Amino acid sequence: MHGVIIIANRQFEHLISIIEACDANMLLFVHVDGRSDIPKAQEEQIRNDGRIKFFSRRFSPNWGSVDLVHCTLYMMEQALNVDNIERIHLISGEDFPVKSSKEIREYFIGKEANEYINYFSLPHSNWKNGGMERLETYQLYDYLNVRKQKLLIHAFHKVQKVLRVKRHINKKFLPMYGGSQWWSLTRDCVQYVVRYSKENPQFLRRCRYCFGTDEIYIQSVVCKSPFRDKIANTNLRYISWGMRNGSSPAYLDITDLPAIENGDFIFARKFDVEISHDLKSRLIDSIHLTTN
Repeated sequence: MHGVIIIANRQFEHLISIIEACDANMLLFVHVDGRSDIPKAQEEQIRNDGRIKFFSRRFSPNWGSVDLVHCTLYMMEQALNVDNIERIHLISGEDFPVKSSKEIREYFIGKEANEYINYFSLPHSNWKNGGMERLETYQLYDYLNVRKQKLLIHAFHKVQKVLRVKRHINKKFLPMYGGSQWWSLTRDCVQYVVRYSKENPQFLRRCRYCFGTDEIYIQSVVCKSPFRDKIANTNLRYISWGMRNGSSPAYLDITDLPAIENGDFIFARKFDVEISHDLKSRLIDSIHLTTN
């Protein structure tokens, strides 16, 4: 049996579509942003769905904040409370499965020990200035909403560059790794991450006043763990990087279907209720064909 952690903050009609695309052997653990204005009827529909094993609105994380890591670790613990879950997937409320639940479980037959997470060592050319500025300067994302206070956040960062501020990183936290926030890990690996976080709280504390540590923390723990040699450096997600359809990563549309069908993916992102409607309809039809 697999577990799916879904972290959502908007597009709740689409979130319901994700739930409906899963079968009874895909247990769902849903976290909805505590500040999100979810209609009461939709929240009740989600809470009362038999596939939902756990529902929470405990956290209200700002984009780029360390609270996203805290939220993820909390939901990992909830998934671990179900004894017969052997693999756990982390997705957002803007993802969608590109295979049926049965096909997803079958995909991992013969690959039971593999950890599917995207990673690269830092600094790395994938990220602006190698990515280390995320950790070496003081960031305000833990307290400010970038959508409302972007100018203040950026001004504070520019002042630090002028003053040549560089925060110290303890050598015991090095090397650091980054990558996509979304992953599919074995139960044992998830247990290790949760246990490590409790036994080494200083690393999580060091992620405060940083930026985007939801794309650093899990990678840095797993890549220095006993599971390192089992990592397949892919998260099995189809993502179209770059600006398209008013978003980066792009909101997917029907033109992405051939790449999804011909690729090695189990989930895709990002989906918009309107822009991605035709693509999602085709994927739902395909899921129904392989399920029935």
